Amino acid sequence: MTIDDELSPLRDPYLKNMLEDETRRQGGSSETHKDELRDKIEGRERDLLDDERMYRLFEEHRDALPKDQRPTNKRQDATLFVEWESLQKSELQEWKEELAVLEVVTVDGQLVLQNVRERLMRLLEAEARDAGLIRRTQSQILNQQRPSQADFGIATTSSYVDGWVSLAGLTQRENTNDKSNLQALRGPRGYEIAIKNWRELLVGVAEWLIQEGLLEKGARRISIGNATKRYLIHSQPKHSTGLAFQSHKRLSNGLYIDDWGNKDTVAKRVSSLVQRFGQDPAEFHVLFTQ
Repeated sequence: MTIDDELSPLRDPYLKNMLEDETRRQGGSSETHKDELRDKIEGRERDLLDDERMYRLFEEHRDALPKDQRPTNKRQDATLFVEWESLQKSELQEWKEELAVLEVVTVDGQLVLQNVRERLMRLLEAEARDAGLIRRTQSQILNQQRPSQADFGIATTSSYVDGWVSLAGLTQRENTNDKSNLQALRGPRGYEIAIKNWRELLVGVAEWLIQEGLLEKGARRISIGNATKRYLIHSQPKHSTGLAFQSHKRLSNGLYIDDWGNKDTVAKRVSSLVQRFGQDPAEFHVLFTQ
């Protein structure tokens, strides 16, 4: 029997399905982020053409500042307006530049191949452990690292992988609340860290993005959802309004992340954050203490 004969049962449909699935994941996440950027750009350009709306937005910004930072005369008010308006235009330009890059970026074939290869290796290692060919480590015994059906290229809607809950399934998990005890975070390419709470989950995901070279210090600021006044990540621990982050953590690349929030808030933010960088929330899993 040749190698081709041995591989033929896999080629149809498993390998093909796995490659197509990974390609869709990368392409779909990118399109979602491009749509978000287009909406932001359209909204900001509309605001900049409407003087009355711009001044109303500025008044909201000014009134939200700490009392000791608000202007006390017309000259200070005018200066603050110019600075604020400049920030709005600067953000608009950044969004346009980011969109322009995304418009010419195609799905990375090498990354697709790498991700599928790793899933295949996890499958092979799991089968070897079950067959007694290799020993399980203490961590593997505890966590039961057996692949899900998705690793075989079989469609599944399950958000659970042997006790691990995907980011995509966090909000649907029963008996999960703000005081739930988190134990570990697992991400693609062998990333796994111990975490104890929701804040550490958000920081852990951000650190994975840094490790992969996706979240660079040059990013400077990342907004929360479609909001433009509140930042999730910034070069300073404060929002565009000047208000300080309610709680923050300094990341390994020097940026600051607003890690405040309850379970629902963090669950939405981590999913949005990984999707922003073209990653699939279903590839990240959280383990809860029993």
